[in-house]
Amino acid sequence: MKRRQICFSIVFLFFSVGFPVYAAFNPLSISDSSSIREDIYYTWLTRSLADLREEKAIIRKNEAGDYFRVSFVEYEKEFAIICNPMVENDFPEKTSGSWILYRDKETEKALRIEFYFTQSSEVYFTFKPSGIKTSIDLRIFNAYLIKDHNFSLTFRDFYTLSIPQFYTLSKNLFPWHFFTPEENLYDANIQIASQLREYQDTISFVPNRAYDENGKPSQIFDSSENLELNTRDNIESNEILEDSDKLQLGSLGYVKWVVDGLVYPQIASYLKIQALKKATVDTSPRSRVETLSSRETIYAALDWTRNLATAYASVQLGRDLDFFTSGTEVNHSFFALSYDTKGLYKESAYIFNSGYSSHLLKPLLYMLALTEPERMYIAAIKDFRSDTEEGKLDIGRFRDALVFLPYFDAKREFQCPVFYAGKEISLDELIANSENDFFSLVRIKTELRFYPLKKE
Repeated sequence: MKRRQICFSIVFLFFSVGFPVYAAFNPLSISDSSSIREDIYYTWLTRSLADLREEKAIIRKNEAGDYFRVSFVEYEKEFAIICNPMVENDFPEKTSGSWILYRDKETEKALRIEFYFTQSSEVYFTFKPSGIKTSIDLRIFNAYLIKDHNFSLTFRDFYTLSIPQFYTLSKNLFPWHFFTPEENLYDANIQIASQLREYQDTISFVPNRAYDENGKPSQIFDSSENLELNTRDNIESNEILEDSDKLQLGSLGYVKWVVDGLVYPQIASYLKIQALKKATVDTSPRSRVETLSSRETIYAALDWTRNLATAYASVQLGRDLDFFTSGTEVNHSFFALSYDTKGLYKESAYIFNSGYSSHLLKPLLYMLALTEPERMYIAAIKDFRSDTEEGKLDIGRFRDALVFLPYFDAKREFQCPVFYAGKEISLDELIANSENDFFSLVRIKTELRFYPLKKE
């Protein structure tokens, strides 16, 4: 640890003597306000609250020609000095390049610095004083990719630290290369999302309904399999109509229909239903789950989505794969810490045979879009809903599935269309309505050749 601290100190000293590194080391082409912050160190950053109340916002230009606004904002218990870049003739407060110093109103001591390096106002670094060092967090929505990592620089060093300097200091800690999404890597996801929107009015929600390998409508489970399939998000369930002019699909049938749209251009047929029902969960003998499983199908959606991803990977590779060695399941544990909508700290890791808590979906999908572009994700949903008076089951059931299509648009802004049983739903609303649910994800390689079954 001492060697690392010495290394950081030497590097910082090297930069602080004025070595010209701006163009060479700015990894995301982020507008850098360091020269402006150096100029306003005494006139803004360290001024008293009373003096700052008299100041009006100013506009300054850095050496690269980028304009920044320097302003003061007062809150209930703290105040902020904001240095934010101009974007399309405006100065959004929290955008790529924004730098904000927060100070306590009562003591006027510095509390933290927030540095925004992407287009999202919910993805940023936080620098906090920690003795003679500085503690660093990297927050992605409601989760932390990095939490309480100490840097061997004083907090005041970060007042004027440039982006190239910070990049050089942090490149072994922080995966900067992941945060430079290439637009063309998301073409297939964008196209598929657009097509699925066009198909919304052609699909009727019918639970337990799918299309077989020949494109013919079929039941997924028979009565002996004792499965109660859910309807979510107020989507109305319809009766089977043999002469319907719409595709009739449940949530499991829908995710198969989507994947079949990728399968058909490769093998000129669709996936077999029976193969997607193969068990992928071994339950402990004489356990409550094993006893329940003998009476009720509780892993239906989990088995279905796992087998679906494995079958598609097998088509792509031209050989039969086993789910457990296929590499299709998402099991990353990206985050050091996370919290839910109530501000309560929560489990941040993947849980085997359960997946991820719903509160992790947004930061998880953000990271997956960065680290695994050209993928969509099929999720099996483990819910604890019950029609009993208690209203909640103590053992969850996998009864539903949906599709995530995360991508970054031309402005490098994160998007994630979600499709459930033929309809697009909001990711934020899904999370809000799934407080106790878990989502087990599998990855599907997307292609521009996407030809889903149409109703003849």
